[in-house]
Amino acid sequence: MRSATPVGNPVNLPDFAARVCQQIPLLAAMQVDFIHYSGDALSLGMPLAPNINDKQTGFGGSIAALATACGWALISLALKEESLNVDVMVIKSEMHYLAPVTGDCQARGEMSPVERMHMLQQMTTKGRVKKELVLEVYLGEARVATCKATYLAKLVQEQPSV
Repeated sequence: MRSATPVGNPVNLPDFAARVCQQIPLLAAMQVDFIHYSGDALSLGMPLAPNINDKQTGFGGSIAALATACGWALISLALKEESLNVDVMVIKSEMHYLAPVTGDCQARGEMSPVERMHMLQQMTTKGRVKKELVLEVYLGEARVATCKATYLAKLVQEQPSV
């Protein structure tokens, strides 16, 4: 967990990461590191050792989980900065593995300010939004996998107190 440069209301990246890893034990077991968030981009890291397969390279399921989590967290952080209480879920994803992962890797996701504004407008007018992202996984500077995923974010309705 390293740095955060928020766009709207500041989100503490280390606090967010700790909460997410507690709520999603798989990410803790994978030792996912929330490296950097800038408001329009997020990087998550993953060490090879706890995510290794029988060929001594990165397990495909771990790589897919890292990319999927990166997109989920990018959307969650963007909407959280706007003080929106939302549920975000992946509803479709497609992975392409380009090369073996032979060391620690990093997933990166980006959303332009225009995409972010459009997502926010849909969320505030419809109470839900579908957002497609392309996430890339890198080993150093070499791209080793891509994930095209569609996420659904829905406003959480507050329960009336009794």
